[in-house]
Amino acid sequence: MKNLLLLFVCLSGSLVSSGQDSLFTDPRDNNSYPLIKLGDYWWFKSDLRFGAPNSWCTENPKHEVCAKTNFYYYIELDNVCPAGWHVPTWDEWKNAVEHIAVLQGISADDLHWEKDSFHIHIKDTTWGAELIRNIPITYPQYLNIELLGWVEGKKLIQKYSQGNLWLKDEKPTLGKTHLHIGNSGHYKHSHNYNIIDTPKKTRRFPVRCLRKE
Repeated sequence: MKNLLLLFVCLSGSLVSSGQDSLFTDPRDNNSYPLIKLGDYWWFKSDLRFGAPNSWCTENPKHEVCAKTNFYYYIELDNVCPAGWHVPTWDEWKNAVEHIAVLQGISADDLHWEKDSFHIHIKDTTWGAELIRNIPITYPQYLNIELLGWVEGKKLIQKYSQGNLWLKDEKPTLGKTHLHIGNSGHYKHSHNYNIIDTPKKTRRFPVRCLRKE
């Protein structure tokens, strides 16, 4: 039994917690990630850096941005997080944002949520968007989101002061779901354009991992 317990710890990684200070070490590559507990979930406070076979930093390991993040194709999302961790859904993301709002002393009545009903049609692809404003997710003491850009085709795009994250699809028929994050808010998009239908411009985005306590 003792040996089985040791095997489980080695495979699942280590989570060291002391009050609000927590750290997870990924057993696949020994990269460590600071954590924050928001509600019932532990969240990475930095982007996943695991070198999946088709990730951009596997192809460009010496680029300086790879010290902070990595960029993944949509098809890698089911298996890219460590065992026991997963890519967040939109509902899990909203839950985290609401807990950060409480930590900032923002009441539920003051949350500014917008559910935009507009659709942008590009090459027969429908874009759906939702926006949240005024929640400091980029602050280092919370999710510490850095605006590091995205990859399109083989090229790293770093402009518009924009960060991006994958989300797990809740409604796959609307397209592949992701976040665009900037200083004025963050948007949820669901579309397939430049995600699965144009290989030369296929986008890769960073990943955050979380798990339920």
